[in-house]
Amino acid sequence: MVGGVLIAFGWVYPHFLDADTRAAYLYAAPLGLIPCPTLSAMVGAALVVDGLGSRAWSLILSGSAVLYGVVGWFHLGVAIDGVLLVGAITLGIATLVRREHASPETTRAFDVETRPAGAERTA
Repeated sequence: MVGGVLIAFGWVYPHFLDADTRAAYLYAAPLGLIPCPTLSAMVGAALVVDGLGSRAWSLILSGSAVLYGVVGWFHLGVAIDGVLLVGAITLGIATLVRREHASPETTRAFDVETRPAGAERTA
């Protein structure tokens, strides 16, 4: 839910756009051009796809978004960057509390046995 909201927010980021119609926000917003809407959409996508299973990627993205959110909101006075800040904190917390879901069959396939040469494997 939060991920979808952040993707939509990044897509229609209204701060740099002076549009006559609401539809203009769908095609003229600065997604991909300005860091905050781009990071909002990326954080949202990371929340939707569970960070592609990469804890490092999620934490780097979350940290970058926290930095831009804090600078945008508190230093530049762009209050809507608070949405980015909340999303970044959500991603960071979700990443830190995420448990690895590995079944015994999956982990068994990657086990490396160390036994002397010629020794029989026992069940």
